[in-house]
Amino acid sequence: MLSKLISHEAKRMGRLLLPVFGALLILSGVTRCMEEACLAWQGKTPLWLSIPTVFLLIGALLCAMVLPASSFLLSALHFYRMTGEEGYLLFSVPATIPQQIWAKLLSALVWAIAALGILVGCVWALVLQPFDMMDQVRGNMAPDWTGTWLGFYLFLLAVLVVLALAGSFLYVYLCCAVGMQFGANRLLATLVVYFGLPVVLQIVALFAVLLAGVALAAAGVFETLVTMPPTIVYAAFLGILTIVTLLWDVVCYAVTNHLLAKRLNLT
Repeated sequence: MLSKLISHEAKRMGRLLLPVFGALLILSGVTRCMEEACLAWQGKTPLWLSIPTVFLLIGALLCAMVLPASSFLLSALHFYRMTGEEGYLLFSVPATIPQQIWAKLLSALVWAIAALGILVGCVWALVLQPFDMMDQVRGNMAPDWTGTWLGFYLFLLAVLVVLALAGSFLYVYLCCAVGMQFGANRLLATLVVYFGLPVVLQIVALFAVLLAGVALAAAGVFETLVTMPPTIVYAAFLGILTIVTLLWDVVCYAVTNHLLAKRLNLT
């Protein structure tokens, strides 16, 4: 059942996102061709070519940057509808609450990662010289940051990006599940939770960081960190950040699952 739900949700999102992806790729390709045409003039590009190229470049970059947000908003809209008018149908199928959540989360992650890939590819092709720039970056890196360490950092960063994306979707699901408790005012409640909860969490996190900083300073941890190789410090920082992000994902998922399973309110 989970595979069927994922397939249904992925196709549902794809019907709207695939045309957008295709249009952006075509726009980026046309813009790149016009950039190459401008370069062929060797600094003597006429206005009839340079001005449209600049506008196309700006438009392509803006569209590419908005692209990841479109997959995020579409997934949020689908989950919000599941807690309302579509819930009577979706919750009547032989699928558990976790399967419903996972189906929406996994399909949203796939489309979000695809959108990020297209964003990076478009920006890379439009404004960068990929291979030359990568060679320069690697050449300027200290030997300690290359080799095995570089692969380890890239792996941690990839895991962190996936967990952060999942956390952004799960947080929206949490807000929708909380807003569902308020019946006719669920949209207002969802928005209040979405924008209000981060403020509370930032205040709590600020005090937690300050207390942790004082405790670590008193224990002499910072003096020890100064003497450690930067590769170890950076790896530890990424590891801690990954664990914290994972815990946030687990909390959002657990609360959402509890509200949908125990306090379902589709009125």
